[in-house]
Amino acid sequence: LENEVASIDTDRNEITAPRTILDIPVLEFVEQFTLRDVVLYSKILPSEVITLEFSKKSKDRRAPNALAAIHMFNKVVNWFVGMIMHSKALEMRTQMLSRLVEIAHCALTHEIPNYNLVICISAALGNSTIYRLKTTWSHLSEHHKNCMSLISEETSAEYSFAKLRKRMANNDIAMPYL
Repeated sequence: LENEVASIDTDRNEITAPRTILDIPVLEFVEQFTLRDVVLYSKILPSEVITLEFSKKSKDRRAPNALAAIHMFNKVVNWFVGMIMHSKALEMRTQMLSRLVEIAHCALTHEIPNYNLVICISAALGNSTIYRLKTTWSHLSEHHKNCMSLISEETSAEYSFAKLRKRMANNDIAMPYL
């Protein structure tokens, strides 16, 4: 995934892949993921999700597009977890964690919200490996802690994601969480 995004160095006339998500502007990251999700979601047929075909024995044949979206979601969650865990220094882990919080907050509050990306990041940050990084979490700025509180509150599974469902219902245009 990291190699899918490239930037152009106009001074040297070269195309280079960013080294980390810290090299990609937050808004650009959200918009590119939203475009990627639109492509994935536009292929999903109503019959794949309405009748929960993706959870049945014949899922590979009857819900290939829903499964593709689910598999991509899981890959991205693991990618985010890996990004943080491969950062050996506390400062770098804190920067990665902060950037993911910024991305989730932007995806949640963007004019075209991407709830799939918000839940994806929430899942990564709620992963037991990341959750136990107490020192890293303690180094987040107050701003990032406040953003994380909002994200956690809005994506809470309480009452079957009631707050998230309400938020999605109030947006005419948004990338839903499948």
